Amino acid sequence: GGAKFKPPSDINDVFLVKVDNPSRQYCLNIEEHITNLGFLYEMREAEVDDLPELLKISAEHSQVKHIMVVGSRHEGSSTVTIASRRPNGVVEDFHEIPLPQAMAQLRDPDQALANR
Repeated sequence: GGAKFKPPSDINDVFLVKVDNPSRQYCLNIEEHITNLGFLYEMREAEVDDLPELLKISAEHSQVKHIMVVGSRHEGSSTVTIASRRPNGVVEDFHEIPLPQAMAQLRDPDQALANR
């Protein structure tokens, strides 16, 4: 695990992880949307088995604000799995939320934390 992470350029950057079948249109649409917002920090593709390790590394070694996971299981429910970094630098637990809510959280992270 010697992955090098460049520091995020913006406090709102998203580390996007695509699982299962990364070429699915749902995943591509989300990636494109985050890119258009200017928030894409890095995109990785992962197997489900590798996911916990990758997420742990990305949470600990990058200072990226949001870590988002999208895969085939999210497509049917139009959700994503997301974890955001709290002001103290700790990444919260991953939770699955509707895609529109996730996108709103990217645009206004403080509001999302206030809604918990």
